[in-house]
Amino acid sequence: MRGGWSWLCAGAVVAVAAFAVADHAHADAEQQEGHGPSLRRQAQPVAAGAGLAQAGDAERTRLLVGWHDKLACVCAADGQVAIDASRGLGAAACPCPYAAKVRADFADALAGLPTADLADKRKVAETLESSFVPLAPEYERAWRYPAADYAWWLDSVRCVCDGCKPTIFFSKCQLSCAPAIVYKLRARIFFAVGFSRDEFLRYYLDEYNADKPPREHRSIEWLLPNKQRERGWGVPAAGIGLALLALAWMARGWSRKRAAAPVAEPAPLGPDATVPVVPEDPRLRRLRAQVDSDDEAW
Repeated sequence: MRGGWSWLCAGAVVAVAAFAVADHAHADAEQQEGHGPSLRRQAQPVAAGAGLAQAGDAERTRLLVGWHDKLACVCAADGQVAIDASRGLGAAACPCPYAAKVRADFADALAGLPTADLADKRKVAETLESSFVPLAPEYERAWRYPAADYAWWLDSVRCVCDGCKPTIFFSKCQLSCAPAIVYKLRARIFFAVGFSRDEFLRYYLDEYNADKPPREHRSIEWLLPNKQRERGWGVPAAGIGLALLALAWMARGWSRKRAAAPVAEPAPLGPDATVPVVPEDPRLRRLRAQVDSDDEAW
């Protein structure tokens, strides 16, 4: 009997271990495909000098120069990096030597895109996230994005971390949350290259729904808890308003009915009218006779 229990326990341990290994392998496969808990794109290799080899393409150079204004001026001296978002990365606005290196890295990172795709802001943003940003730590901060759009993203959009509450926004999300880490950087890049709030929100929603069955898909409104809250308060408020209007209408009708109702008045007596005679109570007659006799006695 003991031997049977030993074999049974050993089999259970092996099964649990095999399940854990399979689950870990599945999670790794999901991360490599861009799904699962990590949304970060894998860093793509960049060939140094690849952008310089394409410098003879005038149209490509024109498009690259147009994108330079989306990045801040990045300079470095004595090992200290300075980022000036008031100026773009263009050669005229940012002539420091380190900025020339940043522009070269920028061209190298986009070298894999055909010239026609350099006009596609989505392809450019995705390529810069996976190829340009990993080249240097300061490249995560070197973006000229609208501050109001980024603040709206942090304070209005739901974070989809597994451990977060349903109404947690990106500004309150945990530092260990992978979607928060990825999308805070992604928001800066995408807003910098020209994405609107609605476009980026749709991009975020499409990626969230990509690996889920249709019955689990979410809507834009679900990503905006503030709008849901406003809509939730609007329904009872509208109901209360309608109820008050109905009561006011009913009270007005009642007051009109009371004002219109005639007041009953006694009809005037005519010349031939007779006043009905009420018979006298015998007890009252006896009392009056007794009073009269007492008066005579006095």
